[in-house]
Amino acid sequence: MSVTVKITDQAFDPFAVLADAHAVVNRKSFGACASFIGMVRDHETSPPITSLALEHYPGMAEREITKVCQNAAQRWSVGHIEVWHRVGRLQLMDSIVVVGVWAAHRAEAFDACRAVISYLKDNAPIWKHEESDHESRWVDKNTRDPYVT
Repeated sequence: MSVTVKITDQAFDPFAVLADAHAVVNRKSFGACASFIGMVRDHETSPPITSLALEHYPGMAEREITKVCQNAAQRWSVGHIEVWHRVGRLQLMDSIVVVGVWAAHRAEAFDACRAVISYLKDNAPIWKHEESDHESRWVDKNTRDPYVT
């Protein structure tokens, strides 16, 4: 089992991240790869957001995300989890996060992927600040995943 966690202030292509990880993962044991890509969107608020700033606690964020990935990998018999997350100022449609999970079967890959992204949205030490033409605000509550308790 392996885990890669990268937090960066540089833009990345989530499809390239997944392809690069897929190329080095020992795929002989895995029949499934589930992935999630999150992007900055206009949250249908009034006024609409124009950018999103993300901050994190360096070192701590990577350690905590790695622990969650390791726990998910053990719980669902996953072979590899790849997580890349952006910080800094992002514009609409910029990629924020990519999560890829390789497992023997699709159910394990989907469940582990959902658990990791739910943690990132709800509990990771990464904070969001939404900005619009007229105001800015810290995001204090994300949309809850109805499938994760």
